Amino acid sequence: MLQGDCSLPGVPTTTSDRKKRVNAMRNRLDIKGKRALVTGGASGIGFAIAARLAGKGAEPILVDRNQASLDKALAELRGEGYRAFGFQADVTSIEDLRLIKDELEKKGLTPDILVNCAGITLIAHVTATDHDEWKRIIDINLMGTINAIEVFLPAMTERGCGHIVNIGSIDGIIPVPGQSAYCASKFAVTGLTEVLYYDLRHNGVGVTLVCPGYIKTPMTNTQTIKDFPLHFKGARLVERFLELFGGSPQKVANRVVDAIAGNKFLVIPGLPSRVFYHYRRLFPRLATRSGLGVAKFFAWLRSKVPKRALQSI
Repeated sequence: MLQGDCSLPGVPTTTSDRKKRVNAMRNRLDIKGKRALVTGGASGIGFAIAARLAGKGAEPILVDRNQASLDKALAELRGEGYRAFGFQADVTSIEDLRLIKDELEKKGLTPDILVNCAGITLIAHVTATDHDEWKRIIDINLMGTINAIEVFLPAMTERGCGHIVNIGSIDGIIPVPGQSAYCASKFAVTGLTEVLYYDLRHNGVGVTLVCPGYIKTPMTNTQTIKDFPLHFKGARLVERFLELFGGSPQKVANRVVDAIAGNKFLVIPGLPSRVFYHYRRLFPRLATRSGLGVAKFFAWLRSKVPKRALQSI
């Protein structure tokens, strides 16, 4: 059995084989020939990861709710000569994911790698966030991740081989004023992923938590922003910020694929995000004061807006 290999579905494995795979997973995973299911895989970071994995010899399986984006993504991958598969589904529906699992098993395409990338965001003061918005953010960002893990993890643990990547956020490590719902969902993903790492350490399944900062993607271009005088879509100020400090999906994808291959747990793409992360760890009181300063700034911005401005995703 080659290092990092996963046995084929339905092929019995011995305890000895499983132990060998567990030991191999503590080192590196050979990505070539693996099947990688990516939720939110039709655009942004998800597509960049899928494309990078394909370039390393994996077979990407894209899951996305947007059929048009999915068709475009598959055409691009196949146009490059890669073998790729796609399913339209809503990650908040565990039944959708179970149907995908059944279809993949029938075709002998059980995923070896799971990348949970589907997500949305909301910028709003906690008092301006209504119940439906809370539920939508939590359902997609957190429950969507949990649903995919519940459906696709058992096959990995049975084989004693696999890897799970959860795309969190720097906002899941550092609280950001004006993003209560989003931060809540991403802090939960951070905690979930850390526990997964502990629980699966001896099962041969690697776990990676990715916490990007500001990345220029379709999500950041269409964020829901409430009670603020500027919005991300077409806002030159934010465009300039992303140009200076933001990263690209491709750079994130490179880091993610390297982390999968090297079985690395934490990935924080982008120098600014890493600086913020270590700043909060080393100087927690100063970080809290900084957060209060940002909150005051946002409060001042809101005071300049006479009417509630809402841009839906």
